[in-house]
Amino acid sequence: MTKVVGMSYTINDTGARKSTLYVMPEFDDYYNDSEGKRGSVGHKVETIYVGEYDVTNLKPGMVIEVSYGKAVSTRNGIYQPIQKIDVVSNSKQQT
Repeated sequence: MTKVVGMSYTINDTGARKSTLYVMPEFDDYYNDSEGKRGSVGHKVETIYVGEYDVTNLKPGMVIEVSYGKAVSTRNGIYQPIQKIDVVSNSKQQT
């Protein structure tokens, strides 16, 4: 699960809307060890390119869970398409 903190989009020449989500996932357990040699504070921030996936119902502050499809090799590298985005918590930020 991850919290949406921002969104951006562009509309290409064919009129398709391409979107990117800016999210704050929790730090994985790997970042903190019991021996005190590794730790984390604050927030981890990532971007998720969602392409033409419809994210018009998402707002900053919502907690989401992203499900990915099978990884596909392309000439630009490996791409893992988004299958589904579920809203886990609907508490939107007030701006």
